[in-house]
Amino acid sequence: MSRRTSSRFSWIRRTWRWLSSFAFASKSVYTADWRAARKSADDEILADLATSTPRARQMVRDTWIGRSTLSAYLRHAVGSGISLRSSARDPNSNQRLPAGDWLTFVRQVDRLWRRWMRNARLVDAEGNRSLLQIQRFGIREWATVGEAFAVLGYERRAENVGLTVRVFEQEQLASDLSVSPANGNEIRGGVEIDRNGRRIAYHVYRGGHPLEGGPLEIERIPAGRVLLFADPERARQTHGMTPFHAVGIKARHVHYYDEYETIAKRAEAAICAVRKRGSSGQTFTGLAHPMGDTGLDTDGNEITELRPGVIVDVGQDGSLDLLNPQRPGAAYEPFMRIQLAEVAAGLDMDPAMLLRDFSRANFSGQRQSLLEFWAVTDVLQELLVEQWLRPIWEAFVALAVSEGFAQPPAGYFEDAEVRAACLEMDWQPPPKYWIDPARQAAAVKLGLDSYQTTPGRELEKVGYTFQGTIDEWAEQIEYARARGIDIRPSAQGQSPYEPRPGSRAGGDRSGQEGTEDGEIVPTQSRRPGGNGDRFRLPDWDIEEDG
Repeated sequence: MSRRTSSRFSWIRRTWRWLSSFAFASKSVYTADWRAARKSADDEILADLATSTPRARQMVRDTWIGRSTLSAYLRHAVGSGISLRSSARDPNSNQRLPAGDWLTFVRQVDRLWRRWMRNARLVDAEGNRSLLQIQRFGIREWATVGEAFAVLGYERRAENVGLTVRVFEQEQLASDLSVSPANGNEIRGGVEIDRNGRRIAYHVYRGGHPLEGGPLEIERIPAGRVLLFADPERARQTHGMTPFHAVGIKARHVHYYDEYETIAKRAEAAICAVRKRGSSGQTFTGLAHPMGDTGLDTDGNEITELRPGVIVDVGQDGSLDLLNPQRPGAAYEPFMRIQLAEVAAGLDMDPAMLLRDFSRANFSGQRQSLLEFWAVTDVLQELLVEQWLRPIWEAFVALAVSEGFAQPPAGYFEDAEVRAACLEMDWQPPPKYWIDPARQAAAVKLGLDSYQTTPGRELEKVGYTFQGTIDEWAEQIEYARARGIDIRPSAQGQSPYEPRPGSRAGGDRSGQEGTEDGEIVPTQSRRPGGNGDRFRLPDWDIEEDG
């Protein structure tokens, strides 16, 4: 091929690269500055962890935006804690509730679990955290650096199961290792992986924190003992990235803009008046005096300390003008709200959730805000249960049996299916309350009456179990009956509130101020020719036996 032909083909190849089938991939003068590098997930993340992780921790520690974000995730993902209880059932029986030796086993495990999970000395290898605090640690680390780690351990005890949980931070991984000395596997940021990208082990500093200095040793912990709470977004991704990565720079700008506006306003508010310089020719270019706080600068001018009511002297033979402070101005609030709305969207939450200011939203708006954020935190709860809490539960039950604290049903040691059934558990998220309890109760009643839900589902939403609630009611009814009091629950007609999804469902809305589509408002009877009496719904009585 001649040089001329080669040059022509080179030009064609260069031109072809600039042509695009998709407008998003177009290459023109308008996108010439958009240069996105092609990198794998770990190439993107590992190179930036040394910078992104400290910045994320500083943002959570020192800024209200970071603190409010963390608090929102903790309140809605963990709240008062995710509860676990045994759901062991005989796999060879059709009974929905345990009976016989299965019931005995369930009660033993639940009783041991309640004692263990509340006691920080039993749960945490450091002795500082109960299981609730372990859950909070996981969400806190995820919301800050994008991943959380814990290690299952064992410590023999006489009074309870010897299971322990030891948490550690991302910074405690031996990130300077690249090859495992044991088998030659690749190590990425302290995580040892095989050729498929599967985690084989974690290399963790022991004997202290690597950021504290001092002699340390590296421990290789098999991946089967390590609990990783993370949500990888790409293939062969071994580490998480802080949720602040997309909005951290903007959040920092907003934080400092607000801080500087506050400082400027404070200085402006402190100055009562200004005495303007006259025709004396005096200059004000002096610096701070090298001899310390003399009250004068190097040109001999008086230095005025800003304090409430101060009069600033800027020269001789001048006039005195009173100041009229104008900061922060009318543009401050709309500018801040737009910027914070963008930050909140990048953090998967509503601006009102970030600001903790719900004064601008009506009932439907606040409800929609909660539903949107619950859609995010529900996923986090599921991940926390499956990645952390379920392995902890299964290890606890297995140890309870092996140590003799719980008597398993027949066939536990021989039948793998029975053994798996004994490890089953149900989990219950923290309660989700509505803004208006009356509307919540009315909506529950309508759902029950229309068979769209069950009492068990609704009780779980507010932190109770169906079986526990029925047992409690039966106990209290019997207690009251023995003293001549009837406290059986009974529906007393229709609730004064009823959902009105629109004007047709709720009838004529004319003259009703303050109502909106989707609100639950008082309504009259829907019977043709009704006289205003409440529509009678079926009673939910507990009938006496016999």
